[in-house]
Amino acid sequence: MRKIEQQMVAAVRRVLESDVKVGRILKSGNTVVESHVVGRASVYLFGHLIATLDANQVNVTLAGYNTQTTRSRVNALLREFTSGYSVFSVASWPYYRAPDDGDDRRGHPFGDREWLCLPAAQAAKVAA
Repeated sequence: MRKIEQQMVAAVRRVLESDVKVGRILKSGNTVVESHVVGRASVYLFGHLIATLDANQVNVTLAGYNTQTTRSRVNALLREFTSGYSVFSVASWPYYRAPDDGDDRRGHPFGDREWLCLPAAQAAKVAA
């Protein structure tokens, strides 16, 4: 995981696991983590919203940019806050893989502007 992605994940975790007030939590290069509601993080890449996360749900999108950078940021969040979801590209088309896909390596196609709404991993959930 890239250093900027480690910082992004740490900033999101701070929002989810503490009573961080609303505002900008992290600005590092092209990546911004903000909290507009206590307990909910928003992640932006180049000014485009690519993820919202709370204790129960992880919502991600490629925001119309199926690039290596966008997929890398989204995958860093998915690795840390879901139970094995990931995104990848085949012939310039985006796909996602779910943890229950087993040996099926094909994945599921989705549009680069669609949102994937996924359950947060049990380990990432915050005790209420």
